[in-house]
Amino acid sequence: MEALLGFHVDFWDYVTFAAMFVIVAAALSAAILILGLPGRIAWMYVGKATNLRQRLGQHRLRAEANPGLRNWLSKTSDLR
Repeated sequence: MEALLGFHVDFWDYVTFAAMFVIVAAALSAAILILGLPGRIAWMYVGKATNLRQRLGQHRLRAEANPGLRNWLSKTSDLR
């Protein structure tokens, strides 16, 4: 290995390589976890949306301050 690299590889070089491997593996794991969250959150929301009509019925449509949400609510439900 010394002839290939030009220096002697000792214990601390291997520790450095191992630390780099752990850091890269942790970063990839975190990225996979974060990128997978939207699918899991959407699945959980769809699973709990069985009472959506009841919840929309409890929402006061005319009192909604956000015009985008007010338009969505009026299109989504039969509330007027």
